[in-house]
Amino acid sequence: MINAITTSAEFKKMAKKALASIFLFILTYIFLVIFAIGLTVALGYIGYLLIEFYANWFTWIFGLVLLGVGSIVLIFVFKFIFTRIPEPERILVELKAAEEPVLFALIKDIANEVGTRLPKRVYLSPEVNAGVFYDSLFFSMFFPVRMNLQIGMGILNTHSKEELRAVLAHEFGHFSQRSVRLGSYVYSANKVLRNMLYENDNFERTLDVWGDIISYFKLAGVLAALVIKGMQSLLQKVYEILNVNYYALSREMEYHADAVATHVAGSRTVALSLLRLEIAESSLSMVHSYHESKIGQGLKPLNIYPNQYFAMNHFASLRRIEIQNGLPRMDIDQVWKSTGTRIVWIDPWATHPNIEDRIRRIKAFDIPAKAVSVDLAANLLTNKIALQEQLTTKIFEHHFIYSNAPELTDFQQFESDFLSHYEDMFFDERYYGYYQDRLPYYNFDPSILDSPVETEVSYEELFNEAGFIENQERSTLESDLQLLEEIKLEIGAIRSFSYDGQKYQTADCEGLISLVQESIEGIKEKIEQRDRLILDYFKRYALQFDQFEQWKENLMLFKEVAEATFSYQLVYLDLMNSSNFMTVQTPFDVIEEKMVLFIESENTFKLVLKAMLDNPVYKEELTAEQVNLFEKFLAEDWVYFDQNKYIEEDLDRFFAIIPVFRGLYYTICLNHKRSFLSYQSSLFPQRMVSLSA
Repeated sequence: MINAITTSAEFKKMAKKALASIFLFILTYIFLVIFAIGLTVALGYIGYLLIEFYANWFTWIFGLVLLGVGSIVLIFVFKFIFTRIPEPERILVELKAAEEPVLFALIKDIANEVGTRLPKRVYLSPEVNAGVFYDSLFFSMFFPVRMNLQIGMGILNTHSKEELRAVLAHEFGHFSQRSVRLGSYVYSANKVLRNMLYENDNFERTLDVWGDIISYFKLAGVLAALVIKGMQSLLQKVYEILNVNYYALSREMEYHADAVATHVAGSRTVALSLLRLEIAESSLSMVHSYHESKIGQGLKPLNIYPNQYFAMNHFASLRRIEIQNGLPRMDIDQVWKSTGTRIVWIDPWATHPNIEDRIRRIKAFDIPAKAVSVDLAANLLTNKIALQEQLTTKIFEHHFIYSNAPELTDFQQFESDFLSHYEDMFFDERYYGYYQDRLPYYNFDPSILDSPVETEVSYEELFNEAGFIENQERSTLESDLQLLEEIKLEIGAIRSFSYDGQKYQTADCEGLISLVQESIEGIKEKIEQRDRLILDYFKRYALQFDQFEQWKENLMLFKEVAEATFSYQLVYLDLMNSSNFMTVQTPFDVIEEKMVLFIESENTFKLVLKAMLDNPVYKEELTAEQVNLFEKFLAEDWVYFDQNKYIEEDLDRFFAIIPVFRGLYYTICLNHKRSFLSYQSSLFPQRMVSLSA
């Protein structure tokens, strides 16, 4: 049976560490209980002796204060028993074998192959996920309680049947792990620790109320807070040890479950199912955002899942990912394309290992797929459409409020409106995705527009796979550089990492940063050379079609907007950096110093706003509400801090105008990008036909 797959030495090591952490928590908690009881008894006895030695109003009050300190500390230690932390509400639909026989037959088949018990219940959830959970975490700590299986419709809707088999085999790999029960103990210990460390608002408010009623109780609260702070420092250390060790075990459990899944479904199928998750999640998230934007219009989707499927394949096409058998054909040899960076490190607070390491281990098994099924996993459901519509209804009832009964929209309405809604992301496919995540060439010397065309190159030489990959490579390198800079600054948190498959220490960051910077400069040079050739290409056809002046005017307008956008971006970043001190606790003298620099940034910002209002290119894009907001800001001198106190009203106005400013210059730039590329695509030779994605 697959269940018999040997757990690694690392797995056993982490299980022992997690168990030791639980015992550490128990011993620490027992110590604190004994300490709290002893402190209460000792302080009460000292108070009693004081009163017995010399009874007057002062010794009575002081004795009660001492007793109050001990009592507050004792209540703090036991308060988690009386505090209920609500569990997150799940959106679930229970499935029955009689109603979904095909899916349950698959579940039974996988359970038999893995060698584990069937789940107690099977639920459908709306997300792109799958998981197992107990009905009662308390009883699961002491008795062999059967787990429930949760399957996300977002997975069924974006994976093949064989990929679903891999996903479920992974979850059944967790069913077979006895160490999963450690999760119940850690969860319970976490509830106690989190309550004692972070869930103290009600406790502190109660102390304040009693302090207002009985004045001596306020002093007791202050003294008790000092003791409690010391106890919390100890608990914080235990909390970190407990979680770091359990998360390390959790990552090993994921590796083990991957091994189980690989033996059931094969290496390639498991790897593909993991890679598909990223694009499935991002497409569902974008569809959610789209429908959220329609709430004000009183529109609600009847079924969100055909929309997710459409968005996933559309965005895959934009990324130049081949669609095969109705699903994106993910490339297991280029994981960085999915993650956006080649840097991998172990996050001690991550419950799952990174996808690169998981796929590397999965590929190492080199187990061929046992079956091939290209049919969509959702087709296993007998009542697919009804269940999708039911989950859609639950999502919008749970998360959104409509002022009136919403109008239901179908897929046909969604498709055309979605493409229009995200039009800035979709450009003429003859550009071959070249401008998908970047602006057209704008940082050129205008004099080159009046010079003769230097080189004549063909369309195929300019818009092709190489150009698309160059842009993708540049984006990845820039992400790599940013992460390396962050790792360099956080030497204590990250001790080692891998880059492009090779292991490095944080001390190697400086050298790697230089290499990445050199690579970025090299790829930028290639892209700029291609950009210059593209400019000549369209100039040639603009001249040929007698549209040169119109093309030049459109290009120069876009150049103006693009250059302004980057200058506005610098102003925005400077403003956010100079105002950052307002969002954190800062001493009064430091506030006064930083306020001087902030006012300088604000003055620059006001000059930019005035220039924007005076510029016809921007003013015609502004709404009356935005113009009024900007003019009011420019007309007054705002006072943000006075007499050691922030002026909240002025701060609220400032922090309200900043996102409007950023959203405005960003949106205007995208609008001009879309407008220019749309016009320029008309210059493609008339003999060219639209290329397939």
